[in-house]
Amino acid sequence: MAVEYDLVILGGTLAGRCAALQAVGYGARVALIEPPGLFLLNQRHRYLLQALQQLAKGQQTQAVSGWFGGATVGKSDWNWQAVLEWSAIASETQAADLSVAVMGAKGVDVVLEMPERLSKTSVTRTSVARTIAVTTPSRQIKARAILAAFGLSPNVLQPLIMATRLPETVMVWGGEVRSLQWAEALAQMGAKVVLQTAAVLPGWDERVQGLVRSQLTTAGVSFLDPADTLAANVRADCTLRFGTEQPALVLPKAAYRHSERSPYLTVNRKLQTRIPRLFACGAAIEENRDTILTHQDISVAVKNALFLPTGRIQPDQPIKAGNRFAMAGLTQAQADSRYGARACMEENIQPNSTDLSKVPSPSYCQLVCVDRRLVGIHLVGDHAADYISPLATFLDQPIDRLCRSIPMTVSSTSPQNLLEVAQATARQHQQSRWQVGRWKRDWSENWFNWRRSR
Repeated sequence: MAVEYDLVILGGTLAGRCAALQAVGYGARVALIEPPGLFLLNQRHRYLLQALQQLAKGQQTQAVSGWFGGATVGKSDWNWQAVLEWSAIASETQAADLSVAVMGAKGVDVVLEMPERLSKTSVTRTSVARTIAVTTPSRQIKARAILAAFGLSPNVLQPLIMATRLPETVMVWGGEVRSLQWAEALAQMGAKVVLQTAAVLPGWDERVQGLVRSQLTTAGVSFLDPADTLAANVRADCTLRFGTEQPALVLPKAAYRHSERSPYLTVNRKLQTRIPRLFACGAAIEENRDTILTHQDISVAVKNALFLPTGRIQPDQPIKAGNRFAMAGLTQAQADSRYGARACMEENIQPNSTDLSKVPSPSYCQLVCVDRRLVGIHLVGDHAADYISPLATFLDQPIDRLCRSIPMTVSSTSPQNLLEVAQATARQHQQSRWQVGRWKRDWSENWFNWRRSR
């Protein structure tokens, strides 16, 4: 049975458009269906966060200038409406390579309509049902496979977008990546931010959790446990309820687990849903899934949807990232539980400090190893989210390869970025195996003593 497209993507997110470009790069015919305005709204939130982070860096630079006698600008001088207007303009102009016009020129058929229904096409006696159809208000689109990349509803940030000025007090719910990013950015801009969460970065390494919490406290964020009876009495000008969002679209019930009342899609390691020709990636497939770094999911989902579904997501190598903190692989606790005494951990922080709470923005790297094999990477510092993907390619490989991958620099004794810190940590781990008291050092000394005695 003839079909119109090799792949239909239910989008509205950055992941959806990146997946469409990857699919057409393979020579496939692709349709991208997006609810009108959803992509631009998600992009606006992305650029608004970037604007707040850049303004915060500018204020830190001015603070240093003021210490040396330079002129400074107060936090109250920032024009909140101008920041909102810039984010709206940036959402339409900054990502020109992802615009509808450019996507169309590259071969993607962009349909700005709300998808209404998914259905299998009819089956004849001589054919097997290998196609699926998406119905919109104006047409029915048949395809070999569908990829759900629509993400979460962006309504959680509506109170902030509608504010006429920067709120003086902000209540942020949740301890996940997005919650921490917005809490820190707003606090650095001068808002009084209360972060209501029982744990910071749940599931991450305890050392990283403590470091991130101390940095948020330094930025001016205060913490409140949701179980605290005082939480019900806290009032704020603006409340951002992260963790309560719902997926932007609702698919047929067959795509979800019957035993759970969850709005998130159920997928296997091939990123297939309960409907064989329906794949999914990003925040729509499970609650609190990272929504920033989904390149790994995109690559596996697109290839499986277009070709034979042989690609698999490695459960031991999840990548989570949010601007200044990122992780890939196992934590130290997970490695200890699985491998026992074979697991070890090496960490490095620049600048060196025994009290992490006194370092405002350090570069921190932790490597988790099992028998000289790298199984976990944890980063805190500028551009951590950019560095974690290339570093994650060294997981399940000998740690020596990480040492050789980054060229030695003159400043290697004082690393300048997280890549150099990671390499220094790997080299530090190698050297630690030869410290006095370790079996390799004892063996080599005995060997030298024996050879000298001959």
